Amino acid sequence: MGIFTKKVSENRKDGAKCDTIKRYTVIKEPPRQYGKCTRPEPLQGNELACLQQVIAHFEGQNLASISAYGDQQASSETTKSIDWRPLSLREKLWLSRERLLKFLRSVNWDVTLAIKRLENTLQWRREFNLSAVDDETSSLSSLSQIVATENETGKMYLLGYDRQRRPLLHIKPGRQNTAMSFAQIQLLVYMIECADILMAQGVETLTLLVDFKNYNELTPPLARLPPLSVSKQVLYIIQQHYPETLGRAVLSSIPFYSWNFLKLFHPFLEPQTRSKLIFEEPFENYVDNSQLEILHNGQLDFSYDNDIYLSDLSHQISERERNRFNKFLDLGARIGLSEFDLKDGHYVVD
Repeated sequence: MGIFTKKVSENRKDGAKCDTIKRYTVIKEPPRQYGKCTRPEPLQGNELACLQQVIAHFEGQNLASISAYGDQQASSETTKSIDWRPLSLREKLWLSRERLLKFLRSVNWDVTLAIKRLENTLQWRREFNLSAVDDETSSLSSLSQIVATENETGKMYLLGYDRQRRPLLHIKPGRQNTAMSFAQIQLLVYMIECADILMAQGVETLTLLVDFKNYNELTPPLARLPPLSVSKQVLYIIQQHYPETLGRAVLSSIPFYSWNFLKLFHPFLEPQTRSKLIFEEPFENYVDNSQLEILHNGQLDFSYDNDIYLSDLSHQISERERNRFNKFLDLGARIGLSEFDLKDGHYVVD
């Protein structure tokens, strides 16, 4: 397949398969045998100076909620109606140490460019309704009904963790059940946001498992592929607003027409993103059996029920958001607090 080369498989560390595990809901944390991450190393020299400059910029900062991407220049008439407002506490919580470092690393420690991208992302989050209207409301509550309608067939869900303790986001284009619309982008963003909240202490990235197998005979194969323009919009959102969030993406059961699409799409990927793509390897090369579905040669007998699954996911996310926000307040509600401290504690929710 030319540019789409397969990576060398990781050594399998899991033992023989055991009995199947029935599952309807989110797996709440990585297996204990995966261990825990250690506290991040203190920054030194230029990297520390860059982080301090970004923190200083956003302390007391106001933002204008204008265009979705913050690129357009407002006219004098538009400027009169701009709603300038200070960063909310939840926006300051979002501006964690790890978040700021992701943006800095993505622009090779260019402070000015990192600040611009962070401001654009904060503005985009407000327009996308990812910034709560008050500090008591979940940042994802406005998307919950859209997600419930869009994901009836279970074409996207979070289930399990890979061997690096990263949450697994499953995407199944073969379960597509709706015409292409903005709601599909909202569903993806919702799942990425949930994955971020589900990440265990010390984990900063997620793993995508993309299964192209046909699960819906009623939908023509080509109808499952988004237009290239929409794919570019999704890619822009991920690369601009979620830098260094993808740890790995494994794509399997790719039909011939999808290969052609991927070849067209490939030039738009940043080199760092391309290096994380793995084509046509078994998911079990990267995920233990206990965290993988039976249909992918794992142990999980997972049945997707929209009501049960989304209710449990919403409950998990709401409780973790509340716990993290309270921890944020306890630590002084400052920009640049470490996610390692904000996620300190036992996050399993019954």
